[in-house]
Amino acid sequence: MADAVAEALTPLTEARSKDEEGSRPASGQRGRLVITDTAVERIATIAASEVEGVVNAGSGLNQVMGHRYPKADATMAGDRCRIHVEIAIAWPHPLGQVCRQVRDEVRHRVINLVDLHVDAVDVTAAKVVHVPEPKQKRVQ
Repeated sequence: MADAVAEALTPLTEARSKDEEGSRPASGQRGRLVITDTAVERIATIAASEVEGVVNAGSGLNQVMGHRYPKADATMAGDRCRIHVEIAIAWPHPLGQVCRQVRDEVRHRVINLVDLHVDAVDVTAAKVVHVPEPKQKRVQ
């Protein structure tokens, strides 16, 4: 019985050893991964939107005209990038602190997810939005 199993597996092991010998290119020659500007922009936009104090703003005609926040623009050069992020901040969050957190979060996220060198992250607070506080219910 063991001989029958060995005979049945022989064609599979011979085919596998031929495949490993030279028909497949080396790992460095199989292909490469290209990270586009759009991918980095999407990562930056999502990272910025998750910072406390940043508001997703823009609807209707504003979205059609491209005035939606947060939005990002990335410039790539090899494995290096520069990112410009425009955000809308909820009033009364501190402007400088929110911009600093956005810059740090975008840099951290791009480095960890796509392993690029981030030369700069410029953050512009393009809009300040008054977010009404939820009405407190009275006990009756």
